[in-house]
Amino acid sequence: MVRGLALRILGFLLSTVGFLFARQVPITILHTAELHGQVFPADASDDHPLQGGLLRAARYLEEVREEQRNVLLFDSGDSLGGAAESEGEPSLIVSAMNHLSYDAIAPGDQDLGRYVKRLAGLNAPILAANVQGLDVLRSHQVVQVDGVRVVVLGLTWPGFHHRYLSSPIWVRPGVEALSGLMAEVKQLEPDVICLLAHQGAGAGPFGEIRDLIQRFPEIDVVIGGHTGQAVPEALYGETLFTQAGAGGLRVGRVDLVWDTVRRKLIKQESRLQKIGTRFVASASLKKALEPALGEARAHLGQPIGELRGRFARRVSGRNSGEERLIGRALAEMTQAEIVWWAKDRVRLQEGVLTEQGLAAAVPEDEVLVKAHLTAADLREMITEALRVESPLVWGMRWEVTAQGVYRVLDGAGKGMHARKRFAVVLPESLAASDGGRFPVLRRVVHQPVARLAPSSHSLRSALRAYVEKHTPIELRDE
Repeated sequence: MVRGLALRILGFLLSTVGFLFARQVPITILHTAELHGQVFPADASDDHPLQGGLLRAARYLEEVREEQRNVLLFDSGDSLGGAAESEGEPSLIVSAMNHLSYDAIAPGDQDLGRYVKRLAGLNAPILAANVQGLDVLRSHQVVQVDGVRVVVLGLTWPGFHHRYLSSPIWVRPGVEALSGLMAEVKQLEPDVICLLAHQGAGAGPFGEIRDLIQRFPEIDVVIGGHTGQAVPEALYGETLFTQAGAGGLRVGRVDLVWDTVRRKLIKQESRLQKIGTRFVASASLKKALEPALGEARAHLGQPIGELRGRFARRVSGRNSGEERLIGRALAEMTQAEIVWWAKDRVRLQEGVLTEQGLAAAVPEDEVLVKAHLTAADLREMITEALRVESPLVWGMRWEVTAQGVYRVLDGAGKGMHARKRFAVVLPESLAASDGGRFPVLRRVVHQPVARLAPSSHSLRSALRAYVEKHTPIELRDE
C-alpha cells in the first residue's frame, strides 16, 4: 500500500514537472508573392493609388518583427521582375529581398523563365522540388524556430513549359515530386511542415493545390501564388491554405502555436494585411538601396516619345487605333507581316510615354518569337482562338463563309495566297499555348517548316524602339 502511494506521488510529481517545463511556442510566418519587381508603391493611375510595393510592405514586416520573437519570411514566386524600377542589373528587387532577409523563396514560372539569372543573386534558399536542371535550387529547407523544427518545401507551377519554349530546365507535377520526397521529410522528424507553392486558387489545368493537400495531409500550411488572388484563409481538413495576392498590395500573416507537450499545433490562423497609405516607406530599406533608388526614379521618369491626339475606337472588322499602333510597332521592329497577341498584354495611353508608362502598358514583358505560317495554319489558329478568347491580330482579317468555316484574309481584306508562308510574330507564352489554352496554336507554330525562332525584341523593347524612332506619333493616323 505504501509502495503504491509512493508511485502515485512520483507520477504526480513527474507530470507536474512536465507541466512546469511545457511550452507553447508561437511562430509567425509572413509571406509575399507575385511582387513582379514592384519596389515603389503603385502609380496613381493604377487601381490601387500609392499602395503596395516592397518599400511600404517592408515597414509592416518590421512592425511584426518588433512585436513577435519567432518570425519567418517567405515568398511564393514571380517576384523577381516586371516593374520598370527592377529592370536593371543588379536588380533593385533582388537587393531589396536580400536586405529583408527572406528565409525561403519558391520561384515562379517568370522567375525560372525571363528572370532565371537573378536567382543566383538571392541570399535565401530557393525551393522547387519539382524542378530539374538548375543547380541553385533545392527541394526543402529545415528551419529551427525556438526549438521547433519547421520543414519548408517548395514547388513551382507545373505548367512552366506551356509558357516558356527555350528553357533547359524540366518541371514535373508537384504531386509526383512530393511523392518521392515526403519519405525523406518524415525522417527529419518535423514538427511543422510548410509548403510554398507557386500555384493557387483557380490555377487552371495545371493547378494542384487541392490534390496536394488531399494527398499529403501531413502538410500543415500551404502558401500559394501564381494566380494573383488574395486568399486570407481556407481550411482543407487540418491544412491551412492562404495566398497574399500580387504587387505587394497585401502581405500574408500566418500565426501558429506549437505545444511542446502534446507535440502538435494548437493554433493555425492566417490573415492578409493591406499595404495602404498608412505604411510609409521603410527608412532602413530606403537607406540600404540608395543610390539605386534614386537612379530607378530617374529611369521611371525618362521620356521615350509622344503619342499626340486620341486613339480611334474599335469598329466592326477594324482594330482600334491603339491596336493598330501596337501591331505596326511590333511588325516593323521584328520584320513581320502579321502580329498576334492577347487582350490586356499591352495597354497604351495617349500623351508622353515614359519608361514608367511603358512598364504600365506592358505589365508582363516577354520575348517575341516569329513563325512562318500558311493561310491554312492561320485558319486553324483563328478557329481555335475564337472558341477560347478573341485574339488581337494585326495584318490579317477573317470572315465566316456560307459553309460556316473561317476564311482568312490579309490586312487589306483580300484572300491570302494558299502556298505563301507569312512571317507571324507573337509573344513566347502564346507560342507555348498560354498555359495550355491554345494547344492547336502550339502545334502549328512548332511545325519544323514554320521555323519558329526568337526575335531580337521583347514586347517592351519593340514598342520603345518604335516610339523613339517615330516620335512624335500623330494618333489621327491611328
